[in-house]
Amino acid sequence: MAPLKKMNDDDILNAITDEMAREEGYPDAATLRMEHRLGQLAGKWRRTQQDSVVETYHKLFVELVERGWNPDQLTAQQSLPRDLMPTARKIKQTRR
Repeated sequence: MAPLKKMNDDDILNAITDEMAREEGYPDAATLRMEHRLGQLAGKWRRTQQDSVVETYHKLFVELVERGWNPDQLTAQQSLPRDLMPTARKIKQTRR
Protein backbone atom coordinates (compact mmCIF):
# COMPACT_ATOMS: atom_id res chain seq x y z
CA MET A 1 0.00 0.00 0.00
CA ALA A 2 1.36 3.42 -0.98
CA PRO A 3 1.78 5.95 1.82
CA LEU A 4 -0.80 8.69 2.00
CA LYS A 5 0.33 12.04 0.67
CA LYS A 6 0.47 14.69 3.34
CA MET A 7 -1.76 17.57 2.25
CA ASN A 8 -0.79 21.17 2.86
CA ASP A 9 -3.16 24.16 3.05
CA ASP A 10 -2.94 24.80 -0.69
CA ASP A 11 -3.83 21.17 -1.49
CA ILE A 12 -6.85 21.35 0.78
CA LEU A 13 -8.01 24.72 -0.55
CA ASN A 14 -7.61 23.62 -4.15
CA ALA A 15 -9.69 20.51 -3.46
CA ILE A 16 -12.67 22.58 -2.31
CA THR A 17 -15.44 22.74 -4.88
CA ASP A 18 -17.93 25.56 -5.41
CA GLU A 19 -20.62 23.34 -3.92
CA MET A 20 -18.56 22.75 -0.77
CA ALA A 21 -17.83 26.48 -0.48
CA ARG A 22 -21.55 27.34 -0.84
CA GLU A 23 -22.32 24.91 2.00
CA GLU A 24 -20.02 27.06 4.16
CA GLY A 25 -21.73 30.30 3.10
CA TYR A 26 -19.36 31.42 0.34
CA PRO A 27 -20.58 32.19 -3.18
CA ASP A 28 -17.82 30.01 -4.66
CA ALA A 29 -14.51 28.31 -3.92
CA ALA A 30 -12.48 31.20 -5.35
CA THR A 31 -13.96 33.60 -2.78
CA LEU A 32 -13.17 31.17 0.04
CA ARG A 33 -9.56 30.88 -1.19
CA MET A 34 -9.25 34.66 -1.47
CA GLU A 35 -10.50 35.14 2.08
CA HIS A 36 -7.97 32.56 3.26
CA ARG A 37 -5.28 34.54 1.43
CA LEU A 38 -6.27 37.66 3.40
CA GLY A 39 -5.47 35.75 6.58
CA GLN A 40 -2.10 34.72 5.19
CA LEU A 41 -1.32 38.32 4.28
CA ALA A 42 -2.37 39.57 7.72
CA GLY A 43 -0.03 37.02 9.31
CA LYS A 44 2.79 38.03 6.97
CA TRP A 45 2.28 41.68 7.88
CA ARG A 46 2.50 40.84 11.60
CA ARG A 47 5.86 39.15 10.94
CA THR A 48 7.31 41.74 8.54
CA GLN A 49 5.27 44.96 8.81
CA GLN A 50 6.00 45.61 5.13
CA ASP A 51 3.98 48.29 3.35
CA SER A 52 3.85 46.10 0.24
CA VAL A 53 1.90 43.48 2.20
CA VAL A 54 -0.67 46.13 3.20
CA GLU A 55 -1.03 47.19 -0.44
CA THR A 56 -1.59 43.59 -1.56
CA TYR A 57 -4.06 43.06 1.29
CA HIS A 58 -6.04 46.17 0.26
CA LYS A 59 -6.21 45.11 -3.40
CA LEU A 60 -7.44 41.64 -2.47
CA PHE A 61 -9.92 43.10 0.02
CA VAL A 62 -11.38 45.37 -2.68
CA GLU A 63 -11.61 42.47 -5.13
CA LEU A 64 -13.51 40.44 -2.55
CA VAL A 65 -15.91 43.30 -1.79
CA GLU A 66 -16.54 43.70 -5.52
CA ARG A 67 -17.48 40.00 -5.64
CA GLY A 68 -20.17 40.65 -3.02
CA TRP A 69 -18.16 39.33 -0.07
CA ASN A 70 -19.09 40.56 3.41
CA PRO A 71 -16.02 41.87 5.31
CA ASP A 72 -17.89 41.61 8.62
CA GLN A 73 -17.03 37.90 8.68
CA LEU A 74 -13.29 38.55 9.06
CA THR A 75 -11.67 37.18 12.18
CA ALA A 76 -8.99 39.02 14.16
CA GLN A 77 -6.37 36.71 12.61
CA GLN A 78 -7.51 37.70 9.10
CA SER A 79 -7.43 41.41 9.86
CA LEU A 80 -4.74 44.05 9.89
CA PRO A 81 -4.59 46.53 12.77
CA ARG A 82 -7.57 48.89 12.66
CA ASP A 83 -5.56 51.85 11.33
CA LEU A 84 -4.34 49.74 8.38
CA MET A 85 -7.66 48.16 7.44
CA PRO A 86 -9.26 49.35 4.20
CA THR A 87 -11.86 52.09 4.62
CA ALA A 88 -14.52 53.17 2.14
CA ARG A 89 -12.21 56.03 1.11
CA LYS A 90 -9.24 53.71 0.61
CA ILE A 91 -11.41 51.34 -1.41
CA LYS A 92 -12.48 54.17 -3.73
CA GLN A 93 -8.83 55.16 -4.22
CA THR A 94 -7.85 51.57 -5.00
CA ARG A 95 -10.59 51.27 -7.65
CA ARG A 96 -9.13 54.18 -9.65
